[in-house]
Amino acid sequence: MSNKEPLLSIAIPTKNRQYYCIEAIKHILSYDEEDFELVVQDNSDDTQVQEFVNSIDDKRLKYSYTNEAISSVENMNRSIEKTNGEYVCMIGDDDTVLPEIFEYASYMKENDLDSICAKYNPAYIWPSKISNGSLTVIRCKYEKPIKKVSLRKDLKVLAQNGIIDYQQYFLPRLYHGLIKKTILNKIHNKIGAYISGLSPDIYLTVALSTLVSNHLIINEPLTIAGACPSSSTAQNTDGGHRGELEEAPHLQNRGDYQWDELVPRYYSVETIWAETALTAARDFDIPEIYEHFNIVLFNIISFMHNKSISHIVIREIKVLRNQNGIKFNLLKNSYMTIKYFLLNNSQRLLKKIFLKKIFQYNNIKNIKDSVSKIQDRMK
Repeated sequence: MSNKEPLLSIAIPTKNRQYYCIEAIKHILSYDEEDFELVVQDNSDDTQVQEFVNSIDDKRLKYSYTNEAISSVENMNRSIEKTNGEYVCMIGDDDTVLPEIFEYASYMKENDLDSICAKYNPAYIWPSKISNGSLTVIRCKYEKPIKKVSLRKDLKVLAQNGIIDYQQYFLPRLYHGLIKKTILNKIHNKIGAYISGLSPDIYLTVALSTLVSNHLIINEPLTIAGACPSSSTAQNTDGGHRGELEEAPHLQNRGDYQWDELVPRYYSVETIWAETALTAARDFDIPEIYEHFNIVLFNIISFMHNKSISHIVIREIKVLRNQNGIKFNLLKNSYMTIKYFLLNNSQRLLKKIFLKKIFQYNNIKNIKDSVSKIQDRMK
């Protein structure tokens, strides 16, 4: 790579998943592309990744080690700060990128795009005691890219649907998406950091939707979303990621975090997402989110997803209902709830039957083999 700034930066914040991070580094640096940098921000308890990095010589790799106690959000912020590419993609330390990401970074520059995201990312579950390694690939039957023009309208619909499953809206995202670095800098200029809130991916999705002008959704994957045994995806599948709010790892090293008063105070995927989206809405003055947040629908779906802690959910809903200043428009929100279940769920079913092809592969031993399988599938 020459002295000029790279076209693409791939950022990986990592902590205590050394084996998977090293595998990600190995695979990404195996590409012949030169016009990119791999930025690894390591907050692990040991120097295993650092020792591996010291054993290789590749100018595309930028590595930084921090042994102080910082939050996961701060670790991510530091990884973005170190990127110099014109376009940035963040992935987890158990993920990887597909070769198409380099082509689409060039496509963004040629067509003056601010943001690209793929409709579906292949999902790879790393081998463990309960899995022999599996890969799921979703392909759309129609391959035409779709330009998004009404991002703020989609944010309003997201709020009306209880800020549930925000990924289905295909809004701009840095995590497994591509974003122009100058857009990220606008966020930093406004709040003094690139990310805030408890869930970095949804915080950035909401913030970016107010700043992005040219956003493209593509039907071709750019990355693979990995799930190692210690990942949040695997833990949520096993029944983790729920309980008392004080148990949320998102609050570690966050000081006196001010939880949004519209969201019940318990720990779950749904509450973390909703609270973070509302935080971003207030930071970036997006009234269509907090004014249209359907708390009735949110509570119904969140209760359905968190029956194992139903006593906590019910307790906190009652507390929220009795708080001064919290008023619910039951008629309006009940209508939106019925609309959500009738329309959204039927649309999902129709898409699954008529618009998607799902391919499942087993005995995939590592993420590099997943890439090979996907490339064979796309030929």
